[in-house]
Amino acid sequence: MSPRPEPPDKQVRQRAAGLKRDIFLSAGAGTGKTSVLVSRYMAALQAGISPREIVAMTFTRKAAAEMRERLRGECRTMMLGADEEQARHWRQIASELETAHIGTIHSFCASLLHAHALDAGVDPMFVTLEARPAALLLNRTIGATFIERLRRQEPTAVTLASAWSRGTIVSEIAGIISARDRYSAWLASPPSVGKVIEDWRRDLEEAAIEMAIQAGSDVVLGSHLDLLARLSQPNPTARFAPEALSVVDHVSALNRGRPAMALDHLRAAEQAAAVRKVGKPDGWPDPDQYETLKTTLNAVKDLLRGYLRACEIDVSDEVHAEAAELTAALWAEAAACLDAYTRAKTERAALDFADLELLADRVLADVEQVRERCRARYRQLLVDEFQDTNALQDSIIRQLTGFSAETAGREGPRLFVVGDAKQSIYGFRNADVTVFQRARDEFASGGGDVEAHALQAAFRSTSTLVEFHNWLFSHEAVMGLLEGDGVGRRRDFEAGYEPLASQRPPRGDGLAGEVLLTEVVPAESDEKVSAEQNREAEAANLAARVRHLLDEPFTVGFPSGEPRPVRPGDIAVLFRSTTNIAIYENALRRHGIAFKTVVGRGFWYRPEVMDLLNIIRVLDNTHDGIALMGVLRSPMF
Repeated sequence: MSPRPEPPDKQVRQRAAGLKRDIFLSAGAGTGKTSVLVSRYMAALQAGISPREIVAMTFTRKAAAEMRERLRGECRTMMLGADEEQARHWRQIASELETAHIGTIHSFCASLLHAHALDAGVDPMFVTLEARPAALLLNRTIGATFIERLRRQEPTAVTLASAWSRGTIVSEIAGIISARDRYSAWLASPPSVGKVIEDWRRDLEEAAIEMAIQAGSDVVLGSHLDLLARLSQPNPTARFAPEALSVVDHVSALNRGRPAMALDHLRAAEQAAAVRKVGKPDGWPDPDQYETLKTTLNAVKDLLRGYLRACEIDVSDEVHAEAAELTAALWAEAAACLDAYTRAKTERAALDFADLELLADRVLADVEQVRERCRARYRQLLVDEFQDTNALQDSIIRQLTGFSAETAGREGPRLFVVGDAKQSIYGFRNADVTVFQRARDEFASGGGDVEAHALQAAFRSTSTLVEFHNWLFSHEAVMGLLEGDGVGRRRDFEAGYEPLASQRPPRGDGLAGEVLLTEVVPAESDEKVSAEQNREAEAANLAARVRHLLDEPFTVGFPSGEPRPVRPGDIAVLFRSTTNIAIYENALRRHGIAFKTVVGRGFWYRPEVMDLLNIIRVLDNTHDGIALMGVLRSPMF
């Protein structure tokens, strides 16, 4: 079998392993980003860098465990064919991976705070509250604190209780406290009602300017303006031509001039479009052209008025005054509940995930000795799933490395980040995809040994799928533009699309798929068939097909690059529901096919699970004869 062709981004993958470069890597699903990250880690080990000098941050513990296992596998590969000394070296490296910093950013922050507890002002023996226990403690503390404040008739507590249910109050306050790094100013000094209205007015003014600028990026409005400009040219002496051209000029200036003038341009454009007399049709060589321009001008006027209505919001009415009172009360209660939550954690010598980030960032920023010690200790910092990073985590990463676009050639750890904006879980643990987008732009403009790249080779999807998606998402109307004159311009929080090139070889038979029809009884038969018989027949047909694929054998080509026979783990069977999943499991067993039920109620009826449940029942009640019989009949006896 011929080897898989070299990917078009081979050079990018090689540069990503360059240890003297700071690398930003944008990598879509199926492009092998984890392999590139592992390759960089292995390049560091081969260069003599110890696992103790490398930090690899992942989004989940599962991903960290998988990365650690892949690195162990790479070490085992290095031992093959090596002399005794080299084999011993890589065996030692594999052993050191057990204690290497490969984990979530929270686990790294926890180890940092344990090591510098005095500088951070925390109990050296603190424990980390996992997400669920932390949420339980937070909600319980908020509920108890609010009830106590309501009992004391605190005005802000009474205000909230008169408008919202207890559940809503707890939920809103919990959301604020969980994102306290973003709201630190208002939690430290809760705003008055007047301050809330003042801030709203300022925010609305900024939003109105942004909305006016957005009008200049409206694709529909832009197409109308293009038509308006073209139709106005044939007869510039026509009465409505100056107004039409004025509309075009003012809208064009929305995102080209000074932002502060955007609202003025929007109002001027709307006034010009609102002209009532547009001349007579007989003044035009082509009356249809006159009607088209008149219709277009009215459409533009309606669009511009819609934007103006969205821009002109008054916060001085009674509804907004009541909302401002509730908002001020909410911040006051959130501040009180945060104090109580902090005390509850202190009593338990515990920190939650938000504490880990806040305190780690603070100790790195405030204590130069800690910051410099970290930069001297670590030589490589690798961050996976960077699209799910929040601003505080980004700050921690930058302080650990000293990275910025202006620090090319600096001393300290080199930074490698990889992610995909399209996969961002926006808002989860305050994740902010704009952090990813800004970092990408910063790396791209850094120059020198600071680089930004994108992986293009897709190993998961066939060329048919990849080519279709490349075509679909290349259209401006679908994804917008990254930059330009504004029409369809993409925002910071919107992901762009980077075309991919499929590296997955086509099937040998040239087919994209197949449909299996199950004939339970001949079509000409009058025999009635039950739903269960249908399922039994379908399950038997499916199991026979899987058995055939395994015996033939059918070949797949990933992730090794060389085609290989299909394995049971390469095959997935999907169901609309798991109600009758046992029928399909039994059919697979009859054909000797190894399988694993991943989700669904069928899991609880698997023999090994039933055996364990029977053991637990016997331990709980030694007189449970049915459970005891099940245990004695199991493979354990």
